[in-house]
Amino acid sequence: MDHNHSQIRPADILIPSWSMGIPAACDITVVHHPLNPSFILGASTTVGFAAAQKEDVKLTKNGPNCNELGWECIPLAVETYDGWGEKAHETLMCSSRRLA
Repeated sequence: MDHNHSQIRPADILIPSWSMGIPAACDITVVHHPLNPSFILGASTTVGFAAAQKEDVKLTKNGPNCNELGWECIPLAVETYDGWGEKAHETLMCSSRRLA
């Protein structure tokens, strides 16, 4: 790995063989203040709005690095008030089916 990659950390959890042998970089984030001014309008009408916004930020930040490494980038965002990001929900459902 070159110097540029040694400074990045696109995963809190790296799953070596997630889907069809492709590794997955899971980046976990908790939105502690989904009612802050930047989320309040969307959060007032959409459950998981703040988590979805954070998932988009994580994909933008880590997606290119993960793609370059051949990893799937999976942002896992949850709100303190029980909202889940779509990707977090999908990933947890997939994991539970594999474990069942």
